Amino acid sequence: MLIKLAFSAKRELPYVVCALLAIVAIWGHRYPVGIDLPQHANLFRLWADLSTGPLEYRALYRIDWFTPYLLAYAVAYPLTLAFGAIAAVKCLLTLVAIGTPLMMRHWLKVVGAHQELGLFGFLLAFDFQNQCGFLSQSLAMPLMFGYLAAFERQGTSPGWRAILRTSLFGVALFFCHGITFGLCLAIMASCLVLEGESVRAWRRALHALPPTAISLLWVAVHRHQTTGSPSSDWFATWDRLVTLFSGPFSVFPSLSWAAISLGASVVLLIVTRPHWVWQTRRLLPLLLALDCFLVLPETMAATTVIASRFCVFVHAFAPAALEFRRTDWLRRQSARVAFGLVSAGLVLFNIRLSAFNRELEGLHDLALYMEPGSDVRNLVVETFPHSEAFGPMQLGQVPAWITAEHGGIIDNDSSKYYQIPVKRNRVPFPDRPRYLIARGNIERAASAVAAKANGARLIHESRPWFLFEDRVPGDVDFAVVRSAQSWRELSRDQAVSGSPLSIAGVSYSRGLGTHAESFIRLRIERAGRSFTGACGIDDHGRANAKARFRIRDDSGEVLFESGDVLGGEPARRFSVILAGRKELLLEVQPVDSIRAVHADWVDLRVQDSPR
Repeated sequence: MLIKLAFSAKRELPYVVCALLAIVAIWGHRYPVGIDLPQHANLFRLWADLSTGPLEYRALYRIDWFTPYLLAYAVAYPLTLAFGAIAAVKCLLTLVAIGTPLMMRHWLKVVGAHQELGLFGFLLAFDFQNQCGFLSQSLAMPLMFGYLAAFERQGTSPGWRAILRTSLFGVALFFCHGITFGLCLAIMASCLVLEGESVRAWRRALHALPPTAISLLWVAVHRHQTTGSPSSDWFATWDRLVTLFSGPFSVFPSLSWAAISLGASVVLLIVTRPHWVWQTRRLLPLLLALDCFLVLPETMAATTVIASRFCVFVHAFAPAALEFRRTDWLRRQSARVAFGLVSAGLVLFNIRLSAFNRELEGLHDLALYMEPGSDVRNLVVETFPHSEAFGPMQLGQVPAWITAEHGGIIDNDSSKYYQIPVKRNRVPFPDRPRYLIARGNIERAASAVAAKANGARLIHESRPWFLFEDRVPGDVDFAVVRSAQSWRELSRDQAVSGSPLSIAGVSYSRGLGTHAESFIRLRIERAGRSFTGACGIDDHGRANAKARFRIRDDSGEVLFESGDVLGGEPARRFSVILAGRKELLLEVQPVDSIRAVHADWVDLRVQDSPR
């Protein structure tokens, strides 16, 4: 028994060492790598804030519960509430990094391949899809191996329990990542066709009924969102072939990284001297993945980077298609060689992550000069998104780490990504973020900022990072935190049209001019018992304009409601008891579908005693 335990511990030691290196890569560095990953973290936090954050978020965003990306976001939601968005991302990455090699080893065992090659699952977890920031595809990798293993086991033990287990894997895979789900269904169907035993094949296919029905329903519901002409690059290009080898190291084709990857592969092939295995269950997944990688276009069904991401599946299925005999000492060292290559790859990844986080030190420094919960405009993608450690575009979305950690909205049009569960509603959206972040040299940064917000001023720099502020002119009594309206921008001390504030022929020197539909979040800047003022339809708008004015706090309690206000009517006065409230939401809604409503909030003051 002791000998058996010692042998088992020795066999598992490479997995333990690689798991520790993977955990260091995730938790030992402040920010993980991945082009899209910061935006996922930002949306994790937004979902959490739909119930606990600013009231207007519930009008700006909604949750799409029927999407292939739902699983990653659903798992991240409670983690974000408990630990924050960045920690939630790292928890998911940990599931990927530990689950992928274990499930890969399990699948290799089921199909009769070499289990020790499951170690390459650690590198697979940080492959092309990880550096793209395709978090849902990363999370789908262990599910993919689990599904394929369950499908194979179902063939040898075709009971209802096995069918149910395989079906559950299929449903989970659909709600995690549609492309991975589609590939697995294609592998399953091809295996059944090639087996030829119709009765047995039909029984094995029963598990696919629920996930297939769900996917067909999804296609019917989202048909208008997934239409679009594919790109013209239908067949393999030189860059795509380079990506097949450089993908584990770089999102963009790189000859130098391809050479390193190819060299490592040659070392493994020399040691193992393998030959192809002509078994359907071991070779077919690789052939289908390679075919998709070479033939599919890069853009299809309103989704980008289609073909290139299949390099990950080629890497995943290649070990199962190889067989080698252990007839001499050199070949018996294959497990040690695999461990050496994988551990070296993980060490290299950690070194690159250290360099990557040094590049982001300036970004973290900027966050110290920003008010938490403020909105951000990202100009890095326009100024200098290149990372010395991981290549082009890797820094393009990193300002989203700030909003993910500290709150606020960053300019991200999630509504056009039909897979994302957190969707924008079709309502006016804040278009004047308080902060703007740029990177590069000061001339390029200033030019990019001037094109977006000419009045913004530089408030801090930690080269090559720059922080600009475009604050709405404030008042001694309140500050504008966030606003959105259906036409133009919020105006200070004038109507939205640029004319003086005027309601029913009465002019006002102080106030906010907006356009219904609109909201304005105000932060009370001085102590007082009440917030007072008036509201009405500006004289410079349409004569038949009609709107409702409302003031709420973040609990949703209505503190003031005007009822229907017509153009030409005198301003409606209000006095709101603050009772410790620090922020208020001022809203205007048009009535009877009448647009072009120029609405004014005037004489806004904090009073020491209620009026």
